[in-house]
Amino acid sequence: MGRVFADTVLKANPDITRFELIYIAAKMHKMNLRPSLVECLRALENNEVDPKDIIEEMISPSKPEIEEQEESKIRGSQNIVDEKK
Repeated sequence: MGRVFADTVLKANPDITRFELIYIAAKMHKMNLRPSLVECLRALENNEVDPKDIIEEMISPSKPEIEEQEESKIRGSQNIVDEKK
């Protein structure tokens, strides 16, 4: 497999800075996109993942589907209560 160097990752993704690279790899690992930070960097190096998508997720995170379903259930039950009044 070999080592992954930040320079090669940055050459593959010239639109991100070296400081952003750290945060992007950490967010990818936190999102369980890859099992280790090294594999996150390797995915960025091979352009398997678009760093812009990860940055967008960091700026405005999307809610997990479970939370959205629970919120819609709460809203639905509130609508039923309002209709009965």
